[in-house]
Amino acid sequence: LGIKTKGERFSIFMKRTVMRGRLQTILLILILISAYITINLYTQNGNLPKLDVTAHKVYTLSEDTKEYVAGIEDDVRIYVYGFPEENYICDLAKQYAHASEHITYQYIDTNSSDIVKKYNLLNQTQVVIVETDITSKQLFENDFSSYDTITGSEIDLTENAITNAIYSCLSKNQPHIYYLEGHGASGESASTVYQSANALLANNGFKISSVDLLKTGKIPEDCNLIIIPAIYSDLFENEAQLIRDYIQNGGNILLMTESSDTKTVSNLKNLKSIVDIYDSMIDNNGFIIEQDMSNQTIFGQAILIPTLNTEHVVTKSLHDSDSISDRGNNAFVGFYYPNKLILPSEESQAKNKLQVDILASTSESSIFVKEDKQTVGSYPIAAMITKTIKESEDGTDAIKSSIIMIGDTNFCSDRAMTIQNTRVPLSAIGKNVVFFTNAVAGLTEKEDFINLRKPIYTATFTPTNGQNLVVGVIIIAFPILIILIGIIVKTIRKRRN
Repeated sequence: LGIKTKGERFSIFMKRTVMRGRLQTILLILILISAYITINLYTQNGNLPKLDVTAHKVYTLSEDTKEYVAGIEDDVRIYVYGFPEENYICDLAKQYAHASEHITYQYIDTNSSDIVKKYNLLNQTQVVIVETDITSKQLFENDFSSYDTITGSEIDLTENAITNAIYSCLSKNQPHIYYLEGHGASGESASTVYQSANALLANNGFKISSVDLLKTGKIPEDCNLIIIPAIYSDLFENEAQLIRDYIQNGGNILLMTESSDTKTVSNLKNLKSIVDIYDSMIDNNGFIIEQDMSNQTIFGQAILIPTLNTEHVVTKSLHDSDSISDRGNNAFVGFYYPNKLILPSEESQAKNKLQVDILASTSESSIFVKEDKQTVGSYPIAAMITKTIKESEDGTDAIKSSIIMIGDTNFCSDRAMTIQNTRVPLSAIGKNVVFFTNAVAGLTEKEDFINLRKPIYTATFTPTNGQNLVVGVIIIAFPILIILIGIIVKTIRKRRN
């Protein structure tokens, strides 16, 4: 009775085979689902490093920042409040803690936190706080990005903002910069005209003030740099004498000009007496335009893109080999109808103990327009001249004074210019403000401030070969593997059948 016919035995075998195949399929699906859940839970809770596939590593700390924070000896605390915890700002803040044993990171997710009470933060506030035992600095959402008016793209400044905040909190030497007042355009002051540039300097440990020498009768003792923007009336003799004495004691000057028919440097006797110390001149009775299309912006000849010195501390961090061909990386500096500089000859440099470093110059095809004359050639438009006032002797340091002359006072200002029917603040163009702040840092011996800032780029997706491989494995290899497993299972079933 228990004997099965051949057909019955075959039917039972097929049912068992199908059931076994179904169980294998279900088991495979369960394994894949379990693997997917496990990997996701691990990556979410494991605090794993994230891949940065942007072209210029926007979301990864630069080597300069890593080197700087690795060398700090004071404790720094970074608090992030209000931003989503998965936000890239939180991820970047964690990287600082990984790079230095003296930096700690904490995400504040509750209003009962002592930090919220200490800094009186509001519920809707998004802020990053950099704190030391002595001082602190708060960074808000608008500190982490800027807008490129030329390309229409957003520029990430997160690393610059956090690194500079750390630098500012730890800086024991805060240079004090004074703008010379009393000779500018009527109703204007440096605090309003150069607001963007001053904000960047102030956020990075520089003190900004103005001085009217006619009122004070002296240059403040804590003055590390005098900035002379374009002046519309000559200095008084006593003002000029105060500045000349300041130079003889090793003081530094930043001089900027703009084109004028009458208020030229050569015609302003007392201002000229200051520039004469460096045997230099700015010919601001004319202006330069650029014929070479590769040295123009979309605004045409109005904004000239110069060639920058790739070796000097003021400009080397601004230089980018793609700054002409790639406008999207915001790497260029743009000058608005600049003046040309007349620099001392080699003979004069040797005789008067001068060192000349050209920071920016125009192309060979640029035109200097003066009255009815047009002269084609390359012209320096920004330079640093250093004069040795007194040689070192008997163990004392040499006394040196430097001046940076820039043939454009508007390029770093917040004055809005109408260019091709578009109102644009010149400080928002390219790296204009960075060029200006670098010049200030170079004259106040704060080169470390220049080197700390990461080059500014937009977050363009350009993965490396290695990153392409990882993405390819995830997107392509896994699906192919699943398909192959399916094919193998199907083949085994057919053979069994």
